Amino acid sequence: MIFALSDPFDALCGFREPADSRAALERLAGGDPAVAAFAAMLDGEPEGALRRATEWLLGGTPEVASIVGAVVEAARTAEGTDADSVDADTVRMLAEAFPGDPGIVLALLLNRVALRPGEALYLPAGNIHAYLRGLGIELMAASDNVLRGGLTPKRIDVPELVGILDFRPFAVTPMVRERPAPGVEEFVPDVPDFRLVRVEVGGDVPSAAVDLPGTAIVLCTAGDVELRGATGSLRLTRGEAAVVTADEATLTVYAGAGTLFVATPNR
Repeated sequence: MIFALSDPFDALCGFREPADSRAALERLAGGDPAVAAFAAMLDGEPEGALRRATEWLLGGTPEVASIVGAVVEAARTAEGTDADSVDADTVRMLAEAFPGDPGIVLALLLNRVALRPGEALYLPAGNIHAYLRGLGIELMAASDNVLRGGLTPKRIDVPELVGILDFRPFAVTPMVRERPAPGVEEFVPDVPDFRLVRVEVGGDVPSAAVDLPGTAIVLCTAGDVELRGATGSLRLTRGEAAVVTADEATLTVYAGAGTLFVATPNR
């Protein structure tokens, strides 16, 4: 899960429909024969087409460099013209940071999403993603198989990556937040691993409480707040964090004005 703190906050997450990716490639650099041949890989059954295109892009053949070069050049030429687009912006951004990386083209197979401050996005296991720009709070389940998929000088285990990726296209939408009490917002995915709670106190909300179903990580992002549990208390200011054990039972946030994020197991 990612919770956006800044504006803008842009990310790539999950595969989009292959027909949309093919159209993006053709708009950007469809006149290049190598790009046109790669775009044709996206025809057919969606999951198979995306798997085939991803595996080929990351396979390291000499033709990949030609396609990356053509797409990057087309994006640079389009800047500031009527042909400029979000896809071209993505390519230019990634080409500047990771020149020649096949992930530049792979990015055109993914959904690009812009989050407003206060919005959160959840991705189930197996979904490829990258953060393009902005500041956010990321929350992940414990895992021993986080794999690289591009935009890195480090090794990419292509067979393992392709073996665990979820190639089903899906539409990306921000999570629906729950508001169980004044000053409290909860973002609850459909997995037991975690939930994220945002607490804001001050003004008409002098205090707020969060139940702790397990050990929690607490991060203060604004102001100065006091935390009280069943066995102790603690004061946090902006930038400070703490681990709170489950025996505190309920965490109550008091004092002054501030914003706090609490990550706990999901009920």
